[in-house]
Amino acid sequence: VTYFASPDFVTEGNWRTPPDVAKWETLCYNIAHYFKKNNIRLSTHEIWNEPDFNGAFFSGDWVDYLNTYIAGYKGIRRANPDALMAAMSVAYPFKAFGRKYTLEGEYGTDWKRLIDACYEEYMPDAVSWHYYGREGQMKDRVDETENFAHSLETVRSAIKGFQFGTSDEISGGRKYEKLETLQMHVNEFNIYQPSADDIYQTVEIVPGMFSAIKQ
Repeated sequence: VTYFASPDFVTEGNWRTPPDVAKWETLCYNIAHYFKKNNIRLSTHEIWNEPDFNGAFFSGDWVDYLNTYIAGYKGIRRANPDALMAAMSVAYPFKAFGRKYTLEGEYGTDWKRLIDACYEEYMPDAVSWHYYGREGQMKDRVDETENFAHSLETVRSAIKGFQFGTSDEISGGRKYEKLETLQMHVNEFNIYQPSADDIYQTVEIVPGMFSAIKQ
Protein backbone atom coordinates (compact mmCIF):
# COMPACT_ATOMS: atom_id res chain seq x y z
CA VAL A 1 0.00 0.00 0.00
CA THR A 2 1.29 3.45 -0.94
CA TYR A 3 0.51 6.25 1.52
CA PHE A 4 0.16 9.00 -1.04
CA ALA A 5 -1.52 12.38 -1.59
CA SER A 6 -2.55 14.88 1.06
CA PRO A 7 -6.21 14.94 2.11
CA ASP A 8 -7.68 18.06 3.66
CA PHE A 9 -6.95 16.71 7.13
CA VAL A 10 -3.19 17.16 6.69
CA THR A 11 -2.82 20.24 4.48
CA GLU A 12 -4.21 23.62 3.63
CA GLY A 13 -2.99 23.25 0.06
CA ASN A 14 -3.82 20.70 -2.64
CA TRP A 15 -3.10 16.97 -2.65
CA ARG A 16 0.49 17.52 -3.83
CA THR A 17 1.36 19.76 -0.89
CA PRO A 18 3.76 18.39 1.74
CA PRO A 19 1.55 17.55 4.72
CA ASP A 20 1.66 18.88 8.24
CA VAL A 21 3.97 16.25 9.70
CA ALA A 22 2.13 15.81 13.02
CA LYS A 23 -1.20 15.29 11.28
CA TRP A 24 0.44 13.06 8.67
CA GLU A 25 1.88 10.87 11.42
CA THR A 26 -1.59 10.55 12.93
CA LEU A 27 -3.15 9.72 9.57
CA CYS A 28 -0.55 7.05 8.80
CA TYR A 29 -0.97 5.59 12.29
CA ASN A 30 -4.73 5.35 11.79
CA ILE A 31 -4.39 3.63 8.43
CA ALA A 32 -1.76 1.16 9.61
CA HIS A 33 -3.74 0.51 12.79
CA TYR A 34 -6.82 -0.31 10.71
CA PHE A 35 -4.91 -2.91 8.73
CA LYS A 36 -3.36 -4.35 11.88
CA LYS A 37 -6.62 -4.41 13.87
CA ASN A 38 -8.44 -6.19 11.06
CA ASN A 39 -5.60 -8.64 10.45
CA ILE A 40 -5.10 -7.43 6.88
CA ARG A 41 -1.54 -8.39 5.99
CA LEU A 42 0.39 -6.12 3.64
CA SER A 43 3.67 -6.87 1.93
CA THR A 44 4.88 -3.27 2.17
CA HIS A 45 3.93 0.15 3.50
CA GLU A 46 5.38 2.69 1.04
CA ILE A 47 5.50 6.44 1.65
CA TRP A 48 4.38 8.59 -1.28
CA ASN A 49 4.66 8.20 -5.04
CA GLU A 50 7.40 9.72 -7.19
CA PRO A 51 8.23 12.76 -5.06
CA ASP A 52 11.02 13.49 -7.58
CA PHE A 53 8.80 13.64 -10.69
CA ASN A 54 9.03 17.37 -11.42
CA GLY A 55 6.24 18.35 -9.04
CA ALA A 56 3.65 16.12 -10.71
CA PHE A 57 2.88 14.25 -7.48
CA PHE A 58 4.69 16.24 -4.78
CA SER A 59 5.23 19.98 -4.72
CA GLY A 60 7.93 19.98 -2.03
CA ASP A 61 11.67 19.38 -2.28
CA TRP A 62 13.62 16.34 -1.11
CA VAL A 63 13.90 17.65 2.44
CA ASP A 64 10.10 17.95 2.54
CA TYR A 65 9.85 14.39 1.31
CA LEU A 66 12.20 13.08 4.00
CA ASN A 67 10.17 14.87 6.68
CA THR A 68 7.02 13.32 5.22
CA TYR A 69 8.59 9.86 5.15
CA ILE A 70 9.92 10.06 8.72
CA ALA A 71 6.56 11.21 10.09
CA GLY A 72 4.81 8.41 8.21
CA TYR A 73 7.38 5.90 9.45
CA LYS A 74 6.74 6.92 13.05
CA GLY A 75 2.98 6.56 12.71
CA ILE A 76 3.05 3.25 10.86
CA ARG A 77 5.63 1.62 13.11
CA ARG A 78 3.76 2.82 16.20
CA ALA A 79 0.67 1.04 14.91
CA ASN A 80 2.55 -2.00 13.67
CA PRO A 81 6.18 -2.53 14.74
CA ASP A 82 6.53 -5.33 12.19
CA ALA A 83 5.44 -3.27 9.18
CA LEU A 84 7.83 -3.47 6.24
CA MET A 85 8.60 0.12 5.28
CA ALA A 86 9.56 1.36 1.80
CA ALA A 87 10.87 4.81 0.92
CA MET A 88 11.83 6.90 -2.11
CA SER A 89 9.45 5.57 -4.81
CA VAL A 90 11.44 7.55 -7.36
CA ALA A 91 10.65 8.07 -11.04
CA TYR A 92 14.31 8.77 -11.86
CA PRO A 93 16.52 6.29 -9.97
CA PHE A 94 19.61 7.25 -11.95
CA LYS A 95 19.22 10.77 -10.56
CA ALA A 96 18.17 9.95 -7.00
CA PHE A 97 20.95 7.41 -6.49
CA GLY A 98 23.58 8.74 -8.86
CA ARG A 99 23.51 12.50 -9.34
CA LYS A 100 25.15 14.81 -6.86
CA TYR A 101 24.01 18.39 -6.53
CA THR A 102 23.90 21.20 -4.02
CA LEU A 103 20.75 21.69 -2.00
CA GLU A 104 20.52 24.01 0.99
CA GLY A 105 24.28 23.97 1.47
CA GLU A 106 24.66 20.20 1.21
CA TYR A 107 26.34 18.29 -1.60
CA GLY A 108 25.32 14.77 -2.45
CA THR A 109 22.64 12.47 -3.85
CA ASP A 110 19.07 12.11 -2.63
CA TRP A 111 20.11 8.61 -1.52
CA LYS A 112 22.82 10.08 0.71
CA ARG A 113 20.33 12.50 2.22
CA LEU A 114 18.01 9.62 3.04
CA ILE A 115 20.88 7.76 4.71
CA ASP A 116 21.93 10.86 6.68
CA ALA A 117 18.39 11.51 7.90
CA CYS A 118 17.14 7.97 8.45
CA TYR A 119 19.90 5.42 8.99
CA GLU A 120 20.02 5.46 12.78
CA GLU A 121 16.29 5.51 13.60
CA TYR A 122 14.08 5.53 10.53
CA MET A 123 15.83 3.41 7.93
CA PRO A 124 13.38 1.79 5.52
CA ASP A 125 13.39 -1.94 4.86
CA ALA A 126 13.24 -1.27 1.12
CA VAL A 127 13.93 1.47 -1.40
CA SER A 128 11.62 1.61 -4.40
CA TRP A 129 11.91 2.91 -7.95
CA HIS A 130 10.12 2.87 -11.28
CA TYR A 131 10.99 2.14 -14.90
CA TYR A 132 9.30 3.03 -18.18
CA GLY A 133 11.26 1.96 -21.24
CA ARG A 134 10.94 2.05 -24.99
CA GLU A 135 9.56 -0.93 -26.90
CA GLY A 136 11.15 -3.50 -24.64
CA GLN A 137 14.72 -2.34 -25.17
CA MET A 138 16.19 -2.71 -21.71
CA LYS A 139 19.82 -1.74 -22.26
CA ASP A 140 22.26 -0.01 -24.60
CA ARG A 141 19.99 2.98 -25.04
CA VAL A 142 21.50 6.45 -25.22
CA ASP A 143 18.75 8.05 -23.15
CA GLU A 144 19.40 7.06 -19.54
CA THR A 145 15.73 7.57 -18.67
CA GLU A 146 14.94 4.52 -20.82
CA ASN A 147 17.91 2.38 -19.83
CA PHE A 148 16.87 -0.21 -17.25
CA ALA A 149 20.36 -1.70 -16.96
CA HIS A 150 21.80 1.74 -16.16
CA SER A 151 19.21 2.43 -13.45
CA LEU A 152 19.65 -1.02 -11.90
CA GLU A 153 23.42 -0.70 -11.73
CA THR A 154 23.21 2.83 -10.35
CA VAL A 155 20.95 1.75 -7.48
CA ARG A 156 22.96 -1.37 -6.70
CA SER A 157 26.24 0.54 -6.73
CA ALA A 158 24.88 3.23 -4.42
CA ILE A 159 23.65 0.70 -1.87
CA LYS A 160 26.84 -1.37 -1.97
CA GLY A 161 29.00 1.75 -1.81
CA PHE A 162 27.46 2.74 1.51
CA GLN A 163 27.25 -0.81 2.83
CA PHE A 164 30.96 -1.44 2.31
CA GLY A 165 32.19 2.13 2.87
CA THR A 166 33.53 2.59 -0.66
CA SER A 167 31.26 5.40 -1.84
CA ASP A 168 32.91 8.74 -2.61
CA GLU A 169 30.06 10.33 -0.64
CA ILE A 170 31.31 8.81 2.62
CA SER A 171 34.02 10.42 4.71
CA GLY A 172 36.22 8.38 6.99
CA GLY A 173 35.43 5.04 5.39
CA ARG A 174 32.32 4.39 7.49
CA LYS A 175 30.43 1.21 6.64
CA TYR A 176 26.63 1.12 6.82
CA GLU A 177 26.33 -2.57 7.60
CA LYS A 178 22.57 -2.58 8.15
CA LEU A 179 22.17 -2.11 4.40
CA GLU A 180 22.96 -5.80 3.99
CA THR A 181 19.26 -6.52 4.46
CA LEU A 182 17.90 -3.58 2.46
CA GLN A 183 15.47 -4.67 -0.25
CA MET A 184 15.11 -3.04 -3.65
CA HIS A 185 11.56 -2.86 -5.05
CA VAL A 186 11.00 -2.07 -8.72
CA ASN A 187 7.28 -1.60 -8.23
CA GLU A 188 6.32 0.20 -11.42
CA PHE A 189 7.60 -1.38 -14.61
CA ASN A 190 6.66 -1.05 -18.25
CA ILE A 191 8.38 -1.38 -21.60
CA TYR A 192 6.86 1.71 -23.20
CA GLN A 193 6.50 5.44 -22.72
CA PRO A 194 2.73 6.03 -22.62
CA SER A 195 2.95 9.59 -23.95
CA ALA A 196 5.18 8.68 -26.88
CA ASP A 197 4.81 5.06 -27.99
CA ASP A 198 1.97 3.38 -29.86
CA ILE A 199 3.19 -0.11 -28.97
CA TYR A 200 0.88 -0.38 -25.97
CA GLN A 201 -2.10 -0.25 -28.34
CA THR A 202 -0.93 -3.25 -30.35
CA VAL A 203 -0.06 -6.91 -29.82
CA GLU A 204 3.61 -5.91 -30.12
CA ILE A 205 3.60 -5.30 -26.39
CA VAL A 206 3.23 -9.06 -25.71
CA PRO A 207 6.58 -10.31 -27.10
CA GLY A 208 8.19 -7.10 -25.90
CA MET A 209 7.08 -7.72 -22.32
CA PHE A 210 8.21 -11.37 -22.39
CA SER A 211 11.58 -10.21 -23.69
CA ALA A 212 11.88 -7.66 -20.88
CA ILE A 213 10.99 -10.27 -18.25
CA LYS A 214 13.60 -12.64 -19.69
CA GLN A 215 16.28 -9.92 -19.59
